[in-house]
Amino acid sequence: MSRFAAVLACILLGVGAGEVKAEGAEGWRGPFGTFNAQLTIASDYAQNGISNTELQPAFQMGLDYKTPSLIDAFPLWIYLSGFGSNVQFAGFGPTAEVDAIGGVKARFLDRKLGVDLGYIRYNYTDIPASLGYSYGEFNLALSYDFDVVQLGGRLRFAPNSFANSGNSWNKRALVSAPLTFLKTDPLKFKAFGALGNY
Repeated sequence: MSRFAAVLACILLGVGAGEVKAEGAEGWRGPFGTFNAQLTIASDYAQNGISNTELQPAFQMGLDYKTPSLIDAFPLWIYLSGFGSNVQFAGFGPTAEVDAIGGVKARFLDRKLGVDLGYIRYNYTDIPASLGYSYGEFNLALSYDFDVVQLGGRLRFAPNSFANSGNSWNKRALVSAPLTFLKTDPLKFKAFGALGNY
């Protein structure tokens, strides 16, 4: 686990990071943008319905960075993210996943329409590159706020997905509605559906 600890320390010390922060979290406002850090302890780490830790606990860290708006006409910013987690796959001992995420986000039509275009690079340490576990994925997400309900869709494409499995397409739809009748901090009902083609 010492290599994993070193990887996570590197993420916290220097890898730029993007919009993974909790919704509504403020973050630290630096001179050139906003920073946010996360620490997660989970009972399992699953991706696309498959455990990346063989149903064991996961310890994760991330660092996000977001520029101020780049133009005056509408909000447009660049984001960078670094993410690290312990992982374990059959046939390999404990190792680490280190992801680099970057892209651009914008809001149009009085901030009601959101557009996110980005790239995610998944990297797995201590696993031979010839196995193709490390791969990249392009991301396009659109959302619209109708005030009483928010609708969103996301499309991710990898030209050569996990373990050299070829093209992958992952589609997701999201419906989110604020529960304004509750007299608490803002609480939302969210439901999503996903479909993947590998």
